[in-house]
Amino acid sequence: MRRLLYLAWAISIVFYVIAVAYGDHWFARSDSLMVLLGAISEFKLIDLQSNRLASALHGVGRLMYILGYFLQAMAGVIHVVLMTVMIVVIARAVLSWVSPDPHNPIVRLINQFSEPLLFPVRKRVSYIGGIDLSPLIVLLAVMFLDNFLVPTLQRMAFQMTQGG
Repeated sequence: MRRLLYLAWAISIVFYVIAVAYGDHWFARSDSLMVLLGAISEFKLIDLQSNRLASALHGVGRLMYILGYFLQAMAGVIHVVLMTVMIVVIARAVLSWVSPDPHNPIVRLINQFSEPLLFPVRKRVSYIGGIDLSPLIVLLAVMFLDNFLVPTLQRMAFQMTQGG
């Protein structure tokens, strides 16, 4: 009986967390959750008056805030990293036009950071008319990730922290 109680409690909490994370407004509302828990309590699986249940639901709310702010911070860090990658790739493309001193420490640093990004693309895409298109492809991929991944994480974080 106790296992069944814990199973029903865990299932309802998981559904609640998923509903809040994906913005299901009907199920994420606390009164809808209470209807579900009320139906479960009719089968004597959960006592709705239990302090443990109330503290667990309060803990889930705090967890959603923490997870939301974590996603928001991750979106900010990913944005800064992607912008840094973009600047390094553009600097590498500009340096390839002017053929600077290869022993210059700044040039070596830019080459060391950009080569792991450009080499895999350069292996798969051949030169077209003597022009290396790998910086352009990497820049397009970085722009796609910055315009898709970062706003998606920010939206998920907003929904978790604002509750809907």
